[in-house]
Formats: sequence, structure tokens, C-alpha cells
Amino acid sequence: MQPFSPEIYPLTSIGLSEYPLEGRVERLLERASPPDWQPTGLNRTSYLDLMEIILRAAQGWQDEHGAIIDPVSGKEWGQTTSRFAASGAILLAHGRMPELAPGVGRAMDWVCARLPRGQMESPDFQTREIMTAYLCLKNLASPTDLARWADGIRAIEPEQVYQVVSPDGKDIERLHNWNLYASAGESMRWAEGLAPADPSSCWGLNFFHKYVPVQLRQHFTAHGMYRDPNDPLTYDIQSRLQLAIALAYGYGGEWQPVIAEVLRRGALTSLLCLTPDGLVPFGGRSDQFHFREIAVAALCELEARRYQQANPTLAGAYKRQAHLSTRAVRRWLVAMQPHRHLKNGFPPEANWGTDRYGYYSVYSLLTSSLLGLAALFADDAIPEAPCPAETGGFTLELKPAFHKVIANCQGTFVAIDTAADLHHNATGLGSLQRAGAPTELALAMPFTHTPDYNLDPAYRAQEPLAIGPAWLQAGQWQALAGLSAGLESVFEVLVDQPNRQAFQIRYQAGGETICEQYHLTAGRLSLRVRVESAEALRLRVPLLSSDGDQTARLHFGAQAVHLTYRGASYTVRYPAGAQAALDLQPIGNRNGIYRLLVIEQPGPEIQIEMEIE
Repeated sequence: MQPFSPEIYPLTSIGLSEYPLEGRVERLLERASPPDWQPTGLNRTSYLDLMEIILRAAQGWQDEHGAIIDPVSGKEWGQTTSRFAASGAILLAHGRMPELAPGVGRAMDWVCARLPRGQMESPDFQTREIMTAYLCLKNLASPTDLARWADGIRAIEPEQVYQVVSPDGKDIERLHNWNLYASAGESMRWAEGLAPADPSSCWGLNFFHKYVPVQLRQHFTAHGMYRDPNDPLTYDIQSRLQLAIALAYGYGGEWQPVIAEVLRRGALTSLLCLTPDGLVPFGGRSDQFHFREIAVAALCELEARRYQQANPTLAGAYKRQAHLSTRAVRRWLVAMQPHRHLKNGFPPEANWGTDRYGYYSVYSLLTSSLLGLAALFADDAIPEAPCPAETGGFTLELKPAFHKVIANCQGTFVAIDTAADLHHNATGLGSLQRAGAPTELALAMPFTHTPDYNLDPAYRAQEPLAIGPAWLQAGQWQALAGLSAGLESVFEVLVDQPNRQAFQIRYQAGGETICEQYHLTAGRLSLRVRVESAEALRLRVPLLSSDGDQTARLHFGAQAVHLTYRGASYTVRYPAGAQAALDLQPIGNRNGIYRLLVIEQPGPEIQIEMEIE
């Protein structure tokens, strides 16, 4: 049940280019704990409890052949069935839900018979899942069943079955995250000795050593982050997890020190990017799905074990982060019926906010599968300790890759995209969070007018929108949110104190300079914008109307707008000389429906304050 071995996951440095954030997390952890700090109370059982919620629903999605049929679309999609098998096997191995055993067996039969023949969608993802299931079932299933499944796994010829491969090596450097999923599965298969008829073929370590070094050279930054096209944060996390799985399940080959160092850096960087509640910031494809936070939890459980002896404080911070990120998704899994697979309250059949591949069954069962990995990797003997999001403040710039500015101060958090992928996001302040408040209250992600995710056309924004400025010049309004290509930015820290963070971002767009100054304290953000040549300025602030399950209440006051929602409140204050109006057209993002507050003032400068309580 414990695949992890510290001997193959060591603390190491192997002469890569300098890590830009070296020592920063450790210095933040030297600060005093917040006065009201308490352990979360979560442990391995907490992961298994959440898995059960998903698996009790998924039991009813299985057909007589063993395939998992999506309850919304009525079809089997991608790697859903193998994720059911892995999730169910992990629960069975922990003595949970014994009634799952027949369905898990049918799922294994379905996948192991069809995958070698190229009859499963998204085959690159499947081997890791069925290997996890196989290992968990080794002491539970009959020898006959195990032998049948092992024969199916041996029959997989990777470069014939997987899709994101390059048998002739042509354009191998252009392969992306799918290839790492396949590599993780092949590494696990090699560790278990499930060789094909020709063991010299490109399988197992032969496959891993052909493809992973190229991935390491081509796609990882000095921060240890993985670059998929357009820099989606989701696939940084998921890609790192595949390499971590390989090490956790026995990979100790020549690339192990490099992988261990890349994972060390990426995990430290992630600790500085997450919200105080443990949520992954917005950014690109597959945003707002719960599996993102659970992938963080699985990675952090491994990192906690890495530092268990060498640095107990850092080990405790990773343990804490794993639990915070898991707790952050409980609202949608526990409190809503049926459970939701991403962060809104719309019924699953609405497909609100889902990518075209983000089916309810696919990403529900990915969440449960990753919860299972977190349970397998967890060592409950490691106690929690405060993590950087709790001992901040600090600011961080990621540039040019991922193009984000992140600031954290006493439980309050902002994330700014300085060059957005406009098919998913907008340039500017895209997220404002406070610990304990609903993530969507102020803003969890910005808006795009050309979403690559499902959104009712009636709620599609007419242009990209974030919390940020538009300026009037020569009779035309121009907005920062819609700028990206060719936009230049310079980030500067003005104040760096535990209880106050201040910084500015100066954008250059054509011949125009847009200067934004941010002042962040506990629960409060002040934003001042100056555009020298502007005749007038507008600040546009989205205000939540509904998450698809509950509505927010809006109150206009003197130079302020107040929003109350799910027991929390959000206030936007503006100067007496400004005019404020609410746009009548509702707009949507993955989290819900919003209305746009437009605050306008003559001249080149405008300032507002935002407060979450």
C-alpha cells in the first residue's frame, strides 16, 4: 500500500540553471504561525471519504460489459472506465466499499481486453490507471483474474497503441502532456515486469528514456513548471504529477536526479502560487475543475515524505497544503447533490463551464483517482505545519512563461495575468480571494468573449473582462483586458511586509503606458490606475449574481456597492467624483453569472477599494 521510497526520491541538485526562488519558501516558513492557526483534522481517511461519494454515484454508470457510461451524454468517454477501476481498486485495498469488487473486475476486463487492440479512446492515459488498479488488486483478486489482466497489459505495444508518440523520432520535441501520462504508465509497467512478447521493443524504460528526457529539456522552466501550449496551469500540475508517480513507483534510472530536482522546484513554486484556501489560480484549459487541487494534494503528500527527516517544517507545510487543497473542494463534492465536478452549482447536465472534453464522468473519476493517489502517498505520521499562504505576505512574478503576478497577504490573495490567453482569460486582475470566503465571491477567474469552454451564448461577454481599466482617448475606449500579443509589462515591488504588500505593474501598449498600483492588506485591496493621456478612465468590476445554485444579493450605497453571498460579503468603494452604473447584460464564466459594475471618472487617474469579509 506504500509505493513510495525516499531512497529513489532524494533531495538533490544536479547543476540545472539556477532556481529563481531558491530559499524563498523556507524563509517564509521561519515566520511566526498565524495566531488562530489550527490543524485541519484531515488525514488519509478524508481522501477515501471523498472518493466514496464519487464512486457511489459512478457505480450506477457502469453497463453490463464493464464500461462506464457518462450519465449526461450517454456514452463512454476517454479513460473513464480505467479511472473507475483505479479508484475502486484503491478503495477496496483500504477495506472500503467491498460491493465495488465485481464492477472493478468488469472494468479491468473491459479495458485490458480492448486497450491492446487500440479500441479505447485516449489510450495514453489508460496504462497508469490500470497499473494502479492492478497493484492494488494483487492481494485481493483471484490468480486467474490477475493473470488475465496481466496478459492484457503485456499485450500493449506503446508506439502502436498510444497516440502522442513519435516512432521515428520526428518532431518528438513537439509532444506534450499526453506523452508524460503514457511514460508514467510505462514506468509502472516496467517496475512490475509486465513485458511484451518482445521485451526489447519500445516499452517500459525504453519508452521512458526515449521520451522523458526530451520533455525535460523542451518543456520545463527554471521554476520547475511544465509548459503545455499557451501555459495552462492545470497541465503544469498534471504533468509534474506523472513524473512524480514514476519515481514513487520505483523509477531509479539515469534521469532520476534531474526529475527529482525538477519536481522539487515545481512543488516549491506551487506553494507560492496557491490561494490561502489551497485553490489553484486561474489560467487556461481545464480551469476550475476539482482534480487540479487534488493533483496538488497528491504531489504535496509525496513532497511531505521527501522532507520528513531532512526538514520537518517544510514537510509539515506540504502536508498542510495537501489538506487545504482537498478541503477547498469539499463544498461541491459533499454539500451538493449530485456532486459537481467543477466549481459552480449548475446541474451537471447543463455542462456549464466545461471544456469540450470535460465530461461529468471523465473529470469526476479523475478527481477520485487522484484522491486515491493522495491516499496511497499519505503518511499520517507527518504533522501539519503552516504553509507559505498562511505565513505571507509576499509577491511573485512568473514571466515570460505563465505570465502571472501573484500576491498574498494575511489570508488575502490576488492573481493577475499580464498577457492572457484570450480564448480562456483576460489580461489584468483575474482573481481576488480571502481565506474562508467563497472563491467566486469577488472573482476566481476573468471572462473571455471567445470561450473554449461551454457557456450559454446569452451569457457570453462581448469582450475580454477582468477587474481593470479602460481609458478614453480621441473619442475611443480601449481596455487593458483585451490586450495580449505585443503587450509589455514591468513589475515592481513597492512594499514587502508581512501585513502589507504593495506593487505596481506598468504596461506598454503601443505608445501608451498604463500604470496599475496595488496595495494589499488583510481582506482589502486598493487599486489605483493612471493612464497619462486618458480623457477619462473606467474601472470595470464583475459582481457575482448566481453560481447556478445560490444567488447573491446586491446593495448600492453611497460611493459603494455591497454583495452578500453564502455568508460572506464583498464591498467595492469608489471616490465621490466617480459615476457608477451596473451593466444590464449578464456575463458568465466557469463559476457562474455576473453583472458588470462600471465606475467612470474624468481625467487620467482612478482608484477603488475592494474588501471581502
